[in-house]
Amino acid sequence: MVFFGDLAMQLNMGIFEYNRRSGYLLKPEFMRRTDKPFDPFTENIVDGIVANTVKIKIISGQFLSDKRVGIYVEVDMFGLPVDTKRKYKTKTSQGNSFNPVWDEEPFEFPKVVLPTLASLRIAVFEEGGKFVGHRILPVSAIRPGYHYICLRNEINQPLCLPALLVYTEVNDYIPDNHQEYIKALMFPTQHVSLDERAKKLVALIGDTEVQKTPGHS
Repeated sequence: MVFFGDLAMQLNMGIFEYNRRSGYLLKPEFMRRTDKPFDPFTENIVDGIVANTVKIKIISGQFLSDKRVGIYVEVDMFGLPVDTKRKYKTKTSQGNSFNPVWDEEPFEFPKVVLPTLASLRIAVFEEGGKFVGHRILPVSAIRPGYHYICLRNEINQPLCLPALLVYTEVNDYIPDNHQEYIKALMFPTQHVSLDERAKKLVALIGDTEVQKTPGHS
């Protein structure tokens, strides 16, 4: 008997891969609350949960096929209906399946409402659509930085050589109307000149107090 895992089974096995395959995962706290029912179709931020922004850049691949064929990579997000996004796709490498390089902008998922229920799927295909390998990464398990990801087959068994080099970023979600405020907090000198800052200090604590401050001119 030959077993082929469908997408739902692949996502399930990918999640339990990060639980030492114990066969048991406790539901997140927001799904166990008795005072407020959980709405899986919500498009709003869930109480007590910080939404994420996820970025991934597909840099290169190694040993993806033993044939001289083009290779491309698809990246999907699976989770709540509002979080499920399909799909980003790289360009197809020109006959290079041994060590293709993709010099493209990162793929971005700007708002993942429930990171604890979301998974990133990275799948590699030959130019004709033949499946090469994939990897399921729960968003809660993704760490920022460069990663060498070994691919797996349809039933989540590790492949010997095929792998991808990727760069990932996972940050707290910030609404568009707060972006400038956050940038000002992180890089204050880029947003407020020294003269403007002095004027704001005068308005805040009074001209007399500013004059008494050591080093103020």
